[in-house]
Amino acid sequence: MVKSAIRALELLEVLAERGTAMTHGALAEALGLPKSSLTELLAALESRQFVRRDDGGSRFGLGPEILPLAGALLRQMDIIKLTRPILAELMEKSGESAALSVRSGREIMVVARENGLHPVTYLMQVGHRAPLSTAAAGKALLGAASARDREAYLAEPLPAPTRHSVTDPEQLRAQLDVIATGGVAMGRDELFEGVVALAMPLRNAEGHPVAALSIGMPTMRFTPERSAMIEGLLRKAADQVSYWIGWRANNKTPEEQ
Repeated sequence: MVKSAIRALELLEVLAERGTAMTHGALAEALGLPKSSLTELLAALESRQFVRRDDGGSRFGLGPEILPLAGALLRQMDIIKLTRPILAELMEKSGESAALSVRSGREIMVVARENGLHPVTYLMQVGHRAPLSTAAAGKALLGAASARDREAYLAEPLPAPTRHSVTDPEQLRAQLDVIATGGVAMGRDELFEGVVALAMPLRNAEGHPVAALSIGMPTMRFTPERSAMIEGLLRKAADQVSYWIGWRANNKTPEEQ
């Protein structure tokens, strides 16, 4: 019974990863199952509508009963609740303030945070807003968005809270292109002078950026060694949360769709 359940889950995983209906033979090869065993498994899943046949009847895809399960899971997954332990871990391991931010129009808004414990630290406040182009979290969300979305943002004047803020669209576009290919987002003295932050986006199952994790600190503590350490922490955390909310490495990003 346990073996059959594992095979059923593996079959559903293959269909989800491929993203398209598959023939009986292709499924048997992908799962390493005898065709006779696969026929029984498909019949059982099809009877419960977890698997369906295409119009020609020769290919199999995910069935409609998958949707209620996925919907129930998504309703249970509050991203703020989900990331609170991650933020605490980021703060403890880096010693600096960590935040979760979401996009609100042309701004980002901090929705959760864990402030560092250094005597001199960058205090983040829930509800704080900042222009997308001046905050590391905002750049992370822009860089992970579609090219059309990025260009729409760049078409309007860029704000300049400090003398270091990027106001040249070409300069910001170059930064966003790096982020779009997996680079870390950075904001240095662009939102507040004396503060530097790094950020990575969180992607959902469709590859869309839904939030960003960031770590901020006074510029005086920012060194190449700390930059590399913090980038590693953010990448691991962003990969973990994105996986929880449905992102897989072989999914297509908005840029590729």
